[in-house]
Amino acid sequence: MAVVPVGFVAQEHDGFRVVLACDPLCRGTISAVSDVGVIVTGVLVGSASGIGGALLGAWMNGRSQMASLMLSIAAEDKRARVADKRHVYAAFLTSVNELWTAVMRYPVDEDRDAMERYDDQTLLPAARQMDDRGNELGLIAPEAVVAMRYELRKIYSAAVQKRVSGTDVPSEFKPAIDDLVQRIAVMMREDLGSS
Repeated sequence: MAVVPVGFVAQEHDGFRVVLACDPLCRGTISAVSDVGVIVTGVLVGSASGIGGALLGAWMNGRSQMASLMLSIAAEDKRARVADKRHVYAAFLTSVNELWTAVMRYPVDEDRDAMERYDDQTLLPAARQMDDRGNELGLIAPEAVVAMRYELRKIYSAAVQKRVSGTDVPSEFKPAIDDLVQRIAVMMREDLGSS
């Protein structure tokens, strides 16, 4: 048996060397301790497990926070897209009404100069605005809405031609325009997620 410091007793037990720590007067055994290598390994493994567990917990918490942040960003992006669509849709519908007003107020009975001024100052800007808003609409709206927008433009062109030629706008234009605008508005609301 090897030399053991005072206060310790060394014993062999099933092939393992066990050192028993005693109080200085050897009145009783305080604890049983195996080889120093086993003690150090236990301490290191326990510490590594604790540190590893802490790091794993921090990593998982970071991933959870990142996933939460990504969901928040996605929700904000969707809200912004819906707001942009709502703005474009409202601008298009407003331009449709403004063009109809310009068509109906066309000065048929006035002299040629007054009609040309009205064309330049009111009718053409209203038509251009509807086309511009329609082009924006074409970028974001469902295909069915875009197709109806072109249909609406054809009806407006025919109504403008009639009005500019000096005849009254036939009554069938207004119901056709109203029907298309109503169908477009329904599709826009569906696209925005409201009805």
